[in-house]
Amino acid sequence: MNDLEIDYSKYESSVNRKGKHVHDQRDEKPAVGKGLALFSPQPHNKKLRGESSTGRRRRTSSLNWPKQLKAQEVAQKFISCNPFFTVFITPNCLKEYRLNVPTMKDYIEDKREDVMLKVGKRQWQVKLLPCHNASRRFSGGWSLFANENGLQAEDVCVFELINMEDLVFKVHVFK
Repeated sequence: MNDLEIDYSKYESSVNRKGKHVHDQRDEKPAVGKGLALFSPQPHNKKLRGESSTGRRRRTSSLNWPKQLKAQEVAQKFISCNPFFTVFITPNCLKEYRLNVPTMKDYIEDKREDVMLKVGKRQWQVKLLPCHNASRRFSGGWSLFANENGLQAEDVCVFELINMEDLVFKVHVFK
């Protein structure tokens, strides 16, 4: 294998409820700190979101555009072929025990759902609730996740939807 080849055996693919593929890299270490994760999905035959007419996958962009400059920089540099959104952690996110997130209507039904937040090999079950203003929020389980991962005000989190069937988000924390 030369420097230009990718070992695709490290990647696995899953199909969501709507028949869309998402990819997850096995045994990948969490992206904690200032570096950004680079992700290259396994090739496949079915055209997916973010795929060009030539059949090649291209990176997706954040489902939201945060107001804070630090979060905008992370969102712009983050590379993934999976849907993701970017959140700037404020003091209210940590003391109100909930986190507002984008609607994700193209990927998740607009109803109460249990989702899994994953950092490294650890995972936390969190409630994803619909809100009256066409957004969603993480509720029950969010404070435990935030505490156990040492989230602080001004951290930036990228929530990458890696499994649409089981609603699993890989969370990347940038301090």
